[in-house]
Amino acid sequence: MKSINTERAFSRCRFERYVAACDFDQEKALQLYKANIRLSVKLFAVIGMFEVVFRNAIDQHYRSRYGNNWLLQQAGPDGFFAKKGCEKTRENIIGSILKFGTDFTHDKVVADLGLAFWRNLFAPKEFAAGGSSLLAIFKNKPYGFGFNHTYVFNNLNPVNELRNRVAHHDPVCFAPKTSVISCELPLRVHRAVAEMLYWMDFDPDEILEDIDFVLEEIDLITR
Repeated sequence: MKSINTERAFSRCRFERYVAACDFDQEKALQLYKANIRLSVKLFAVIGMFEVVFRNAIDQHYRSRYGNNWLLQQAGPDGFFAKKGCEKTRENIIGSILKFGTDFTHDKVVADLGLAFWRNLFAPKEFAAGGSSLLAIFKNKPYGFGFNHTYVFNNLNPVNELRNRVAHHDPVCFAPKTSVISCELPLRVHRAVAEMLYWMDFDPDEILEDIDFVLEEIDLITR
């Protein structure tokens, strides 16, 4: 089999981390690079499933409170997103609406807005502006350890961070800013996703059945 010119294919800057992690063994480094891609694909599937479930839960909650076109209405001058501190969230909604133009529908905007937008609805200003009711989507929410909108907001931070890393083809198999092999962040995200799916009254094993192979890939990388 013809060997890959890794420097030409991936760039020296990108690939050197993998080489360093594998004691400068080029073949092992290439296998680690491919394993990182496989892990990224599997993480994206799990995060993608969670993102759809999460945004739909929020959408259904606010539809019940503010009507089927709540995004359009609440981004208007009299809507709750017009309140001080919610400017960026309002801009995101308006930008998505304008992008679709005459093809606008509420459902298209829901699908267009990313995980960072939905996470930000648990930020202090947005959470309060929406009536401080959004924790209702977590029917199985835990009690007694400070579970509130801030906890949800913070719990979603590594999920959003990892999603962005995968989307930008950045490595997910290293400890931050090192060449040390570590899947701590993927493991943390995997736990957070399962946890929040359960809180939303879904069985994580059932929801993620046939698409969740994250732990198997992590085991191959770290063993």
